[in-house]
Amino acid sequence: MKTKSIVWTAPGKVELQNVEIGQPGHGEVLIENVISTVSPGTEAEWLSSDESHRVLQTTFPFVPGYSRTGYVAAVGQGVADLKPGARVVSGFDNQGRPIGAHAAYSLARAVDIDVIPDNVSFEQAALFILGQTAAMMVKLAGVGLSDSIGIVGQGPIGNLAVQFARACGASPVIALDLVEVRREAAILAGATEVLDPTDQTALDAFLDRTGGLPKVIDLSGHPSGTNTALRLAGPQATVVFSTGYGGFMNLDYDAIFSKGLCIIGGYVNAQPKLARQSTQTYLRLAGERTVNTEYLLDAPFSPEDAPEVYRRVLAQDRTLKAPVFRWREN
Repeated sequence: MKTKSIVWTAPGKVELQNVEIGQPGHGEVLIENVISTVSPGTEAEWLSSDESHRVLQTTFPFVPGYSRTGYVAAVGQGVADLKPGARVVSGFDNQGRPIGAHAAYSLARAVDIDVIPDNVSFEQAALFILGQTAAMMVKLAGVGLSDSIGIVGQGPIGNLAVQFARACGASPVIALDLVEVRREAAILAGATEVLDPTDQTALDAFLDRTGGLPKVIDLSGHPSGTNTALRLAGPQATVVFSTGYGGFMNLDYDAIFSKGLCIIGGYVNAQPKLARQSTQTYLRLAGERTVNTEYLLDAPFSPEDAPEVYRRVLAQDRTLKAPVFRWREN
């Protein structure tokens, strides 16, 4: 069968095409997608060049996307726990490769699929990869009651990380972003203080007052943000890097060395078991309304809008939050 799909044909080039897709093989499931979600920072990096997404073992052209919600349409042999009609989410496979989420139909291995709880909507579930990442970074940072933490970057993942940190009892929670509207959203998420990382006077005053933070997460997607995270860290702090950045980066080595920092790489696919647990954490807390996603989603886009959506993504249009493509009604 053929399925309508968003295809990255070359660096910076996006088309809507009909792509041949097979029937589910042994252990596979065919999913009729309802919503697929764009992660603007990561997908902008990957769309920019072949080099940037070499970690995915992909090259142009290909169908991108790694966060989708939908219904089980059909199952292959050997699949016993999933039935047609089940509401599910699926992201990367066990080798960290995208599974062509931006399409009307896509295939996934049954073992890589999670069922959406009854109290979670498709719209909430659509952010599960972003929520997975946020929950995992907070876990890697070892956040607990009364821990103070800084979170650099307040896109949707950073906002969710603020919510997870507060759910763990962290306080104060300091959120940093270049964009005022994102700093305002961080306050809604529960941040106790927000800072503009380009305001050197405010940063200096904060560091003079606090001496730095014991836990910091970088979700900025840019070397300047990563170095801001190192600057925020206090002596012997834990700093988690979760920046989807391809290539080498100049880091403030003196900050790492002189403060005795513990640096943790936060690539979710490096720890698939923890990533899967973090997906389930996100879905559970979304169902309990412990995390709020309503103000993080853009109005759904039609797949026909994909070239314009990605033009805005590549242009770093800060008015975009978490763009989603709607493939069918619920």
